[in-house]
Amino acid sequence: MMADNATSRRTGPAPTPAWPPTPPHAASSSHDLSGTSLRSASRMQTRRVASLTARCRPVHSTVQSGVTCLALWSPTYAEVGGAVEGRPSQLPPCLGRSLKGALMPMPPPYVLSNRTTCLVVLAPGLCSLYTTELSDLCLDRATPRREPLTLDTMRLRGTTSSILLLELAATALALPASKARDDWPAPPAANLTRANMVKAAFETAWQGYFKSAFPHDTLHPVSNGFEDDRNGWGATVVDALSTAVVMGEADIVGQMLDRIAQIDFTTTPNAGDGISVFETTIRYLGGLLAGYDLLKGPMNSLIADSSKVDVLLKQAMSLADSLSIAFDTPTGIPDPRIFLNPRGSLSGSSSNNIAEIGTLVLEWTHLSDLSGNNKYAQLTQKAESYLLNPTGSPEAWPGLVGNQVSVKDGTFLNSDGSWGAGADSFYEYLIKMYQYDSKSFAAYKDRWVLAADSTIAHLASHPTSRQDLTYLLTYSGQNTNPDMGHLATFAGGNFILGGAVLGVDKYKEFGLNLTKSAFNNYQQTPSGIGPEDFKWVDASLPAGGSNGPPPASQTDFYAKSGFYTTVNEYILRPETCESVYYAYRATGEQQYQDMAWAMFQAISNVTRAGSAYSSINDVTQTNGGGFADQMQSYFLAETFKYLYLTFAPDSEVQLQLQGVGNSSHFVFNTECQPLRVRV
Repeated sequence: MMADNATSRRTGPAPTPAWPPTPPHAASSSHDLSGTSLRSASRMQTRRVASLTARCRPVHSTVQSGVTCLALWSPTYAEVGGAVEGRPSQLPPCLGRSLKGALMPMPPPYVLSNRTTCLVVLAPGLCSLYTTELSDLCLDRATPRREPLTLDTMRLRGTTSSILLLELAATALALPASKARDDWPAPPAANLTRANMVKAAFETAWQGYFKSAFPHDTLHPVSNGFEDDRNGWGATVVDALSTAVVMGEADIVGQMLDRIAQIDFTTTPNAGDGISVFETTIRYLGGLLAGYDLLKGPMNSLIADSSKVDVLLKQAMSLADSLSIAFDTPTGIPDPRIFLNPRGSLSGSSSNNIAEIGTLVLEWTHLSDLSGNNKYAQLTQKAESYLLNPTGSPEAWPGLVGNQVSVKDGTFLNSDGSWGAGADSFYEYLIKMYQYDSKSFAAYKDRWVLAADSTIAHLASHPTSRQDLTYLLTYSGQNTNPDMGHLATFAGGNFILGGAVLGVDKYKEFGLNLTKSAFNNYQQTPSGIGPEDFKWVDASLPAGGSNGPPPASQTDFYAKSGFYTTVNEYILRPETCESVYYAYRATGEQQYQDMAWAMFQAISNVTRAGSAYSSINDVTQTNGGGFADQMQSYFLAETFKYLYLTFAPDSEVQLQLQGVGNSSHFVFNTECQPLRVRV
């Protein structure tokens, strides 16, 4: 999700197969469990039962020979996941990585942390046992300890779980195929043709910028001019860096790195230019850190000279040092705007909104982790503490706070809010900090859960003409208003993320409904693009006023579409593309790729202007109603990246959202900058 230029911006699972008949024998080095089943043996453990279920999709092309069975075990629970017909090499990619004389599966990506888990793979003549401590589990970096077993040697010699393998092979292989678990979505599949078309569009945008606006902030593509609206440091260069890296654009990345090394973050080219701490953090600091993480990690072969990558971290520290003066306030809540030319002055604002206060903590905490200097994390976490423990104006509902906070005393100044501008990314970062480090930021997760539950209970709204749609109300106290902006359409993705990380289906399903509804806004307009702001009528609210009928000119449109437009422009925003990406990564369903493709086609066709792409004036006109002659940096950083990743192959950078728990290597900041999670 990106910031506003002015302020901030199914069905249930298949039944678990019955446990196999009680094995005839059981023994271990520490317990004699003869005559007991694995499940009863697991109950002897002192730890609370935790259900960890191995789920696998049957292979569609049946092979005559070979049956593989999976069992997922913890210290307190054991369960057979079911039979999969096919050769061992045909295990789902999320379970099997290679076949080199023996099975080499990795543990499923969704198992909970801090459990000792065994993955048992059985086939005629072969039984292999894999155990791994899951404190740092990820598909690409877990290192299982393997203990091969034969059908003659069915004994688990581990000391952690005291759960015995016994003679599971015979019973497991006897499981009928109809008992197989089929509720694990297939891993997201790549569409390289579409990915390459998005990549080509990014290249067009970059070349237009590089020719006419480099190294300034923002391109005017129609007039081939530029403006320095983001401090004059080259916002498009830094913001778009991680997109170029993810796409493997070595030449473009080289151009960007050369420019970044030259930026002086201690001053601005023009005296008196105000610097938004929020925008500078998400675009510049986030871009520098993401570039560093990617080029030091999964994309380290892209740039031969590692010293150019090292500069990214040095520049990130320089930038944060300059921005740190913003926290020199009575409370430590940052002033929203500072000045570096002349150096050292604040705007003196008496308040700041929760998005601009609460959307710094991820980037600054990560900078502390990379640099070893904890001051960056301390500054932003102190400011965040006022949002986590609200005082002053009461919450409208638990977790749903006002949007303005006093810089002087840290109290909330109102009870007005939404999931849109001025509040959006505060809620976004609550669950993302938990994704970043679930142990250290559990309190953030708790606040997100409060807000999410209250949102579902009080802000979910269904238009009178389209009860199948779900939008989000804004609120002033407990008075609500059926009005929503494009910015708020990121919420679908955030609920999906929360549902995946926490393993709570209601959040995921709510997020999918929000996402489909946001895409509806694109489907219904003549341009194929959603509007900046829209309204609807909610039958559950008092009629009239803000819940009045659509204007006569949009009556027919509202009856068909479920909304009517109030601000018709499109400024190349990414939020609906963002939610569709999260939906695809969580489900693997092609319908979400098709949504992304429809949006890409509309955006690339209607906004193509001059040397690149431009904001448009009116989405209710087929041709977009004319161009506003501006291409913001987030178009390259977010819109193109979310679209590209929806079609790109699975990789370490991609979010892993299928199943339960967090196995992603990266968390995306609100500007779609991938930051490596804390290990």
